Amino acid sequence: MKKAILYIFHGSRLKQSSSEAKLFFESCRKLLPYLVQHYSFLEFASPTIEEAFSKCVKSGATDIAVVPVLLFSAGHAKQDIPNILRRLQRQYRDVNIYYGETLGFHDYMIDVIAERVQRALKTISGNTSNCKIVVIGRGSQDIEMQKNFRMLVSRVENQLQIQTDYCFLTAARPLFEHVLANLSETNKQTIVFVPYFLFTGLLLKGIKRDLIKMSTNTSNQFILTEHIGLDEKVQSLVAKRAHEAFLLDSLHKKVMG
Repeated sequence: MKKAILYIFHGSRLKQSSSEAKLFFESCRKLLPYLVQHYSFLEFASPTIEEAFSKCVKSGATDIAVVPVLLFSAGHAKQDIPNILRRLQRQYRDVNIYYGETLGFHDYMIDVIAERVQRALKTISGNTSNCKIVVIGRGSQDIEMQKNFRMLVSRVENQLQIQTDYCFLTAARPLFEHVLANLSETNKQTIVFVPYFLFTGLLLKGIKRDLIKMSTNTSNQFILTEHIGLDEKVQSLVAKRAHEAFLLDSLHKKVMG
């Protein structure tokens, strides 16, 4: 029996995002003892899931843990990736496929957000009592995803003892554009925006553009933190998810053809 890890990233048309994902992969692979480890992208970039899976098999892997490097379980993790894995299972019937979990709701992720905020607040001169945090998510119609995101934001607020709100870029409410418009009506408040994205991308560029535009029409101070992917705790959690896919396979759904 030879084990392998296959990481699946979302993918982006932006080359910088793909480069960050590769660096992320290199960091994760060093945390695990498996000789065969490959990365792939669900869309917009290569290698594809099928291509990377084939590399694992050609390396002699008989048991492959597939790790969706996604923040929450929603459409991609619940439907798109499993559908691809079912097709691969029918093609490679002698290979056991174990489907791991997304990053999900975890203390590490709460800590990363809190650290981003604390780092941002150190750049502020004077009193920081009139501060507010807004965590920005990509958005999904998946109810479970929205619930987990709200729980995560609530935990951040409890940990930092600073008012913390949330918003989404699409598919869920409240929308970022509406929250931003409402913030323009407040007066002399410092708002720390945390983009809850693993890697940079076109969406993050749009957030930066909107904040710069809005900052000229308000007395508020806007601070945008770094996104969260290039962080050791996030990488450690991905490695944990990969390890769990094998150790806890009786509790995980094995993908069968």
